[in-house]
Formats: sequence, structure tokens, C-alpha cells
Amino acid sequence: MVNKKTAIDLSWIKIDKSGGVENHTINVLKNFNKKNIIFFVSPNLLSNKKYSWIKKKDIKILTNYYLINIFYILFLSNYFLKKNNIKNFFSTNIYCPIIFKNNINIKITLHHAMWLVFPDYYTFFKRSFYNIYYSLLNENVKFIAISNHIKKKFKEKFQFKNIKVIYNPIIIKKKKNKINFLKNEKFFFYLASNEKHKNLRTIIKAFKSSKIDKKFKLIIAGYGQKKEKISNNIFSLGKISEEQKYVLFKNCICYLHPSLYEGFGMPLVEALLLKKKIITNVNGSIKEITLNNAIYVQNPKNYLSWVKEINKFKYLKFPKINIKKIYKIYNYKNILKTYHKEILNEK
Repeated sequence: MVNKKTAIDLSWIKIDKSGGVENHTINVLKNFNKKNIIFFVSPNLLSNKKYSWIKKKDIKILTNYYLINIFYILFLSNYFLKKNNIKNFFSTNIYCPIIFKNNINIKITLHHAMWLVFPDYYTFFKRSFYNIYYSLLNENVKFIAISNHIKKKFKEKFQFKNIKVIYNPIIIKKKKNKINFLKNEKFFFYLASNEKHKNLRTIIKAFKSSKIDKKFKLIIAGYGQKKEKISNNIFSLGKISEEQKYVLFKNCICYLHPSLYEGFGMPLVEALLLKKKIITNVNGSIKEITLNNAIYVQNPKNYLSWVKEINKFKYLKFPKINIKKIYKIYNYKNILKTYHKEILNEK
């Protein structure tokens, strides 16, 4: 079989600001060693340690300006693809060449449908852009949705037929690391970026409440957060390493996930793979991804709903986790193999 040329776009990446989409991209592509692959990249990627693997690849360098790179991919990259006889285009984000008459196989990845669920979180301009952009994508474009929830929302809105669901590949890096101040402490853990829909204010309010059992601590970590002691029982660690993340998951008594929306929710799968108890809610893809293996808060915007579940934590009856089923569904190697076949347009 002839290995056709493939272009992969990474020029959209805002390092350490793209959250789960960036982690997904690294997990899918870091060890993707195939011939006839060219990557669209920004200069920033080439100077960052976690993208050192890119230097060994064939690359086309664009700019460090996010919007300019998106404009190039949308309106100009088709000339480059045609000139270099590239037959496949893949992105772990949503942007692709707007081409209507060609023989290029285009695949893009849908990570969320939050703008359809919570439109008020987005400006009128951004909503309009999404509506126009997705309406322009023709039948040549195929989509990978990272959950059935996303597939359903996009089919309802745009009647897309070419949507395939492939879950995120999750890697657990089991490396030990000490976080001394947490020794012998009973703590709940929440991993989330500092974004509105992550519902951080509500869970912090819950642990600050005079009604909560103060023997429990809350540890928060993630992109965009400050490293600070919020109160005597609430600590924010800011951005953490993979080693620290593993220790926090491993040692917490329960993983909390109060987020009001997830297109997938990688920390939820990480918690499942480490057999942790989970308290969350049913918004977005959360119930699908957790496979009903959690306690679900019915009113996640109300801090008292969280206080109630946390205070009776000792008596909660958590579902029994079928770890074999979880390993099968979230088998990293199998998911990775599926992604790589899609990238190369192999059957």
C-alpha cells in the first residue's frame, strides 16, 4: 500500500493554554513515527521542551500568531497541499482548509459542543464564526468526535453524517513525587483549568462553608490557577507536573469534578483508571465518560449540594468499579492505533 503524504496541523497550539486539547494532541502524536508526514508548527513549539519530538519531523514553520496561523490554514494552506501533492490533512483541532473541489482527505477533531450548550459563554462574533465555519465544511471533511455527546450535538445542529467517535487516549504516568504538606491528610482533589464552566467558585464556596466538615481538605490544580492557600482547608497548587498529578490522584480520598460541562473530561478517566471514588454531575459527556461509576450531584451550581455529599462521604454507596471494562474501553494502545489509522486514512 502506498503511504500517501499527510499534513498535520499543530500551528493552533497555545502552549500550556489549550488544556485538554493540547494534552490530547501530545498523547496522539508524540510517538507517531510514520513516513511522508509534514507538520504545520509555530516557532514557539520548536523551542519548547515538551515538543522536542517535533524537531525530528518534517515541518512547515508558520508564525507565533494564533489568528494568522488559523487564517493560513483556512484560506492558504490548500496551495501548499496541492504543490506538495499531499493527499491527507489532519488536525486535533477544528481548523482545516476550506476546499470544495479536490482529492484531499480532510479530518478534524471535535472536542466540545459547549458553544451549543452554553451559548451565553461565547461572544456573538464567536458563535457566528462557528455557525458560518461549520456550515461551509463540505462532504470532503470528516470529523472525529471525542464523545457520543459531541457527535449528537453536531448531528442535531448541522446534520453532519461523517462523524466517528474515538475517545481520548489517556496515559497514566506512574511516577512518585512528594507533596509534603499533604502527608496524612484526608483530601478531595479537583483538576481543572481556571475557566468559568469549571465551576471553581461553587466548590470553593462549598469548602469555605461553615456547614462543611472541616476535617476534609480540597486540593485544586490546573492551568491558569495561582499557587496559593485559599483557606485553612483549601489549597490551589496552580500548574502541576505529571508526577504531582499522579500522587494527588493516588492519595486523594475522592476525586471531585464539579465542572458544568465537559466534551470528554480526561481527569475523570484518569480517576477511573486509578480506581478512585468520584463525585461529579451529569452535564455534557460526564455520565457517558464515567460509565455510571460515580455519585452524581443533581444541582451542581448550588454549593450546598456539594456540602451535602461531602459531609456524608463516609456513608455514600459508590458504584463498584469494573476495572476490566474500564481498561477495555480506555485501552490506550487500541485508541492510539485507531487514531493513527484515521490520520493516514487507512481502513
